[in-house]
Amino acid sequence: MPLALPLMAGPGAISSTIVWGTRYHNWVHLIGFSVAIAIFALCCWGVFRMAPWLVRLLGQTGINVITRIMGLLLMALGIEFIVTGIKSIFPGLLH
Repeated sequence: MPLALPLMAGPGAISSTIVWGTRYHNWVHLIGFSVAIAIFALCCWGVFRMAPWLVRLLGQTGINVITRIMGLLLMALGIEFIVTGIKSIFPGLLH
């Protein structure tokens, strides 16, 4: 559990919470944001609770396949960030 905690409450989650907290001061937004956090926490709890069952269901091969697919998606996201950064630095490069 301690290794997964920084992924759930890491810099992205903390900065999003700070931005939302400074941008919206209405009670409706605060309640909506609190409900979203509670739903996310419930989903995380459910996934952690089902982890032993998922390991038995997928097996080592299934876990390896999912790990490779997630790595591919993460690589695609990183490439998109790099291309977006290059396009913003050199606007006329890709036209």
